[in-house]
Amino acid sequence: MRSFATDKLAQTAASQSVILTLLNGILIGSYKATTMINNFTMIVGIAFAFLGGMYVSKHGVKKSTTFWSWVSIGVAAMTCGFCIILGKDGMSQISVAVVPTIIYCIFMLATTATRMILTTTAGAMRSDVVDYELERSGKYMPAVVGGVYSFIDKLMAALATTIATLCVAAIGYKNTMPQMGDKATSGVFWMAMFLSFGLPIIGWLCNIVAMKFYELDKDRMVQVQKNIAEMKEQ
Repeated sequence: MRSFATDKLAQTAASQSVILTLLNGILIGSYKATTMINNFTMIVGIAFAFLGGMYVSKHGVKKSTTFWSWVSIGVAAMTCGFCIILGKDGMSQISVAVVPTIIYCIFMLATTATRMILTTTAGAMRSDVVDYELERSGKYMPAVVGGVYSFIDKLMAALATTIATLCVAAIGYKNTMPQMGDKATSGVFWMAMFLSFGLPIIGWLCNIVAMKFYELDKDRMVQVQKNIAEMKEQ
């Protein structure tokens, strides 16, 4: 549950509309270009959801979550570094110059891919928890587990919105929300970097820590399935 919560916070935070406005509307300055990039990366990224399922089936949820959380951290750090190199005034090149646009598109594709895979691992983790509870208590409770996950999902979404709102208020947006055409100040730039990349990185680091206490690795789940099969035979 801890891993699901932190992963959800990491993935929801960067997708808040106010954060997208800071990054796409103010710094890059082109919703049209960023929408095209996001649509392309989303279509290609869907394929990685299937690859993620194959990886999870081979290595288990625990190892998959840990590995792809590290990959997500690396991708986010490199994307943030690329944006820092461009700077608050240079990020507008992403929607104009060919090379920066291609590099940014590659980074967004990698970001979408890793997040798709982590979403797949979260779904597999839910199934593992249901099977583990069946083995442990003899009770099959997918509705209860699903309800808890749904509650955490909504809680993390609300928390991400609150964090984003408080952060933009800290850089001067107290009575108005960020809008396209606003000046790309240093405060806007660094807050966009923190919310778009820093906050997700914190969430993925929490993922990795949580996995150290997660007992349902691949070997344990093989045993769980065997025990469930024996229970059904009896």
